[in-house]
Amino acid sequence: MNAGHNAPIIFGHRVIKLLEATGLPLGLFNDAEYEARTAQLDRGNSLLLFTDGLTDAIAGDDPEGRLHATLEGDTEKTMLRLQALVDSKLNRDDVTIVLVARLPLSSAASTRYSGKSDG
Repeated sequence: MNAGHNAPIIFGHRVIKLLEATGLPLGLFNDAEYEARTAQLDRGNSLLLFTDGLTDAIAGDDPEGRLHATLEGDTEKTMLRLQALVDSKLNRDDVTIVLVARLPLSSAASTRYSGKSDG
């Protein structure tokens, strides 16, 4: 459910997947019904949720294309690139960005949690 905002995006491992946008804007109607859906977030992938204020504040002919081009690498660098896209002259709306990462399981962590011991 995105309640009228832009479609959420799952990205990582050279994949960008737009999740289908669903629902009316939140708070528009008292009796609105919303559908919940699930999506798989694999290890090493991230989920981006954002308001239309972000794309409205990106200059150029293809703001969504510019946004998609920033979606790679670690979440800290991705967030910095997303923030750098915002043009203060175009920023007339709220800009909300939620970036969630599912971390890869390191080989050390997998050994520790597998129950195996060295001795």
